[in-house]
Amino acid sequence: MNALAVIDPADQLIQLEAFSYVPTWASVHAVGDKSAMPLFRQGEVAVFENSPKRIPEHGKLYVVEYGGHPIAPGHSILTPRSMSLVQAQRRQTGDQEFWSFRSYAGPIHWSDGWYPDEYAMAEKVLGPVVGIYAPSGSVRP
Repeated sequence: MNALAVIDPADQLIQLEAFSYVPTWASVHAVGDKSAMPLFRQGEVAVFENSPKRIPEHGKLYVVEYGGHPIAPGHSILTPRSMSLVQAQRRQTGDQEFWSFRSYAGPIHWSDGWYPDEYAMAEKVLGPVVGIYAPSGSVRP
């Protein structure tokens, strides 16, 4: 396995491993857009640790799940589920702290929040991103 390292605009080091196979303790997420550039290009596959409802840490990447809730109170029809690769962000304003999930790529980000704390975000977390799936023979320029 090879180690990849990228520094984001906030100078936080994000390290990812290149996996030639998916470990039994992990799951994968196909990146469907450009919101995780330059770490992941559209169509690449992120490897994440199976650890649902993990308390997120500021600056770390996570695969989260949205949807799967009743469309209205008392209805049995659920909203569609979708997965996203996002970064957990903490913002301090005065004596208050707010949290959000946001797209990695920027300068303009989409975000989901504000949450009162990291514990309120845990319900959506499927696990932290630990690497990229790169089967033998696939070369990333």
